[in-house]
Amino acid sequence: MDEPQDLVAVTRRQNRIFLLLAIAACIVVTLYVNVVMGVDVVYTHLFYIPIILAGIWYHRKAIYLALFLGLAHISIGYYLAGYFVPETLIRASIFILVALVVGYLSERRDKLFWNVRLLLESTDEGIVGVDEQGRCTFINGSALRIIGYTPEEVKGQNMHDLVRHSKPGGRLCTREECCVAQSLRSGNGCRESGDIFYKKDGTPFPVEYSTYPIIEHGKIAGAVVTFVDITERKKAEDEIREARKQAELYVDLMGHDINNMNQTGI
Repeated sequence: MDEPQDLVAVTRRQNRIFLLLAIAACIVVTLYVNVVMGVDVVYTHLFYIPIILAGIWYHRKAIYLALFLGLAHISIGYYLAGYFVPETLIRASIFILVALVVGYLSERRDKLFWNVRLLLESTDEGIVGVDEQGRCTFINGSALRIIGYTPEEVKGQNMHDLVRHSKPGGRLCTREECCVAQSLRSGNGCRESGDIFYKKDGTPFPVEYSTYPIIEHGKIAGAVVTFVDITERKKAEDEIREARKQAELYVDLMGHDINNMNQTGI
């Protein structure tokens, strides 16, 4: 199991523990206040906390928790009053309704998120999101494969310092010269071709990349950078140029030989 999967597993385990603690706290507080202290106060607003959390984390499965808490609420009401209290049935129904609504909305949100994520991961182009300081907030798998870093090594780091610190020839490139910085300042898109990025091991490679600002509430909140490794393209272009040069040289030699033959009367 890799590190991102480990992190997901730990997060899910923490969510389950927190949810179980919230459920236990709600029931304990209700029993203590209503049964031990004998105070006739309704504490059902506490029940919405675990129901909403379950809806966010487990979507429509929150209905099972809502049913459980609803039955617990009805049972406590019956124990205290000696009969089924109509208000407890209404509140239990509201529990279920809240679970359905929150679960449905959370499911739609997560589905949209994963659809976007799938699109970003289904391209051979490197895609990087940066904040207004140029620090990485998102990077897709293709970008990681190209530059040789892991997500943990990149997230929160300034992308210019990692991959764009020097120009062809070795001259240092300041952040202000970078296409990303230009987009963040001007709010306009920027495109570069024939530039170079650097891999984790320091190997330079030619790229074609573009940046476009992220506008949020009328302000520049960051930028999206897309890039492709054009090493093979450059190699093919160099081979074509060399072949053309050889062809032109051959034509010149042929012309020279023909001219010589004409001069000697052959």
